[in-house]
Order: sequence, then structure tokens, then C-alpha cells
Amino acid sequence: MVELTKKIRKEIENLLEVKGITDFDLDAHYDDSLTLEENYSHILGEDWRKLKELEKSKIKVEEKEFESEQLKRLEDKTRKDLNKSIKDIVKNYDSNINEYYRIPIQFIKSVGLGFNNAFIYLGSQGLGKTFSTLQTLEKNNITFVYHSGISTPYALYKFLYENRKNKVIVFDDVAGLISNEESLSVLLSALYSPVDKRIVSWKTSKKMDIPQEYEFTSRIIFITNKIPDTDYAKVIMSRCLVYNIVFSYNQKLQLMYHIANTSNGVSREERLRIMDFIKDNSDEATEDFDLRLQQKIENLYRFDIINWKDLALALLNKKNDKITILKELLISRDSVKMQLQNWSERTGLGRRMYFYYKNILK
Repeated sequence: MVELTKKIRKEIENLLEVKGITDFDLDAHYDDSLTLEENYSHILGEDWRKLKELEKSKIKVEEKEFESEQLKRLEDKTRKDLNKSIKDIVKNYDSNINEYYRIPIQFIKSVGLGFNNAFIYLGSQGLGKTFSTLQTLEKNNITFVYHSGISTPYALYKFLYENRKNKVIVFDDVAGLISNEESLSVLLSALYSPVDKRIVSWKTSKKMDIPQEYEFTSRIIFITNKIPDTDYAKVIMSRCLVYNIVFSYNQKLQLMYHIANTSNGVSREERLRIMDFIKDNSDEATEDFDLRLQQKIENLYRFDIINWKDLALALLNKKNDKITILKELLISRDSVKMQLQNWSERTGLGRRMYFYYKNILK
């Protein structure tokens, strides 16, 4: 004996709908002296199991359609929010670019003013790491020396000696420097000591024109795109403030509009018109989409005010194929399993990289 519960009623009504029957007196036909399967056969016919399979597949399609619609609505909302924020930026002449760099600026100041010995400023190229560092030091009247490209461990040792007293040393593009174990051992001594004095040494039997050890009272800021995955590098990171600056595509666009909101060799109106063109002809898949791209296109505008758009498109049309493919898959109505299969066939990459690029898009 099986009573007609709300759950059973809903399930049978759904199956009747799959069969195309909407006006049916279920109470009159349901017999609670029969088993559930006997009622299914009595009401729906002997092929009721096939109806259940059809219902399942229908639900999956509806769920996928709903998911696809959700994604589209989210994209539309994000685009509207972006356009609104851009309008606000354009209206506000005094908008503060530094708000995008609020945390690293505080870290730079803490090193510059002697509260910390070192800061590693991580992030991909073209995000304004060098500019924000030097601008912060200049604005706060902090004495610093800037260097890019130390060639050998001994050259590093000598450079630190020459700038050992109460300065801020800014090392830019130092991936090679912190990949060398001998250089790292020099840096370790310069960054930290369990006692009050940081003593840097270079032991050798050869005659040197500088001391084999000295006290180091300066501080160091490293600007780099990446840190090698080595034990030495991990020890260096443990002795520094570390910040990895990451901007989404939309954040980069907003920052570019902030920059364009001032005149710099090209009028404000021209810079904003260039940015509108960049926005309309780029997306998340655009390769090398950063502040340097904005500068390159502004330079092309100055070079050839008639044909600059054609020249700019040659840069903007360079796309990351993997992100382009992933966007196509995400807005399709395929299941995740089918998306993964198509992803693998089209890119030659596996499940892990599918979710890696999906996370980038998010």
C-alpha cells in the first residue's frame, strides 16, 4: 500500500507533462492498494521508465540552459557595471589612481621609513609596479637608488657595499638575481640577522678593493614578475613583505581610463577616445593587455593620426587561443563533461588546465 504523497504526486505530474498530458485527474486514477510501480504502469503506461529517462535528460538540458543564461546575465551586468564605472572616472578629473595600489604603496612606505627591511613586489609585466614604487618613494622624500640588471653575485656584493648606509635600494626585474644561490646567500645576510646588526660578507683568498664584510643598514625593494620555486627563494620571501598585484581585465580597463583622464602629450579628449577604441576592440583573451599596450597605442596615434586604428588592431587582435576557446565552451549548452572533452580535443590540454584558465576568466 503506497499513499499518494506530495513527492509522488509531483513526480507523476512531471512524467505526465513529459508525455504531453496536462489535464489529468490523478486522484481518480491513483490506487493506493497498488505498489508505486503498478501505479506508474496503470497511469503512465508500460513505457513509464523511458519517460523517467526523458525527464532526466530534459532537466539536464534545462539546467544547462539556465546556467548559460546565468552566465550571459552575469556578463551583461559586469559590462554595465564597467561602463558605469568608466563614466564615473571620466566625469571625475581628480580620481585617485593610487587607490589601485593602496596595499603595495603602504608596504613600500613601511620599507622606506625603516619599519621593514625588504619588500618583494610581484606581478606580471605592464601593471605599473615600477612607476608606483618610484612615485611613492619620491612623494615621501625617501632616499633611494634604482638598479636594473645586476650581472654577478660579486657585483651584487659590491653594489650593496656602495649603498650600504640607510638607503632604499630598488632592484627592478631581478628574476635572474634571485635564481642564483650565491647571490641569494648575499641577500639573506643583507635582509636579516638574529642580532641587531646585519653583516654581509664575501670570503675569498683573493685581494679585494672592498672589505670582506660590512654592516648593511639599507633596505631593499625587489620588483619582479616571478619568484623561482627554490628553497633559497622561499627563505628570501620569508624575510620580506610580499605582495602579488593582480588586475582583472575590467580593472585594467578602469585603470587605463584613470590614466587617460589626464593630458600627457595627447589631449585628454584624444586619450579617452583612444581608450574607447581599446575597450571596444579587446576582451579577456587579448594578449599582453596591460598599461604598456595603452602607451603603445597612444604612441601609434601620435605617429599616424589617420591610420592609427588599423595599426592598433594589429596589437589588439592578438588573442590567447585557450581563453577564446574556453569562453566559447562556457557559453555553450554542453555539459561540463562534454566541455572538458572538447577542450582536450581543441587545445591538447587536460582537466587541470581547463579549470586553471576558467579561474583566470573568473
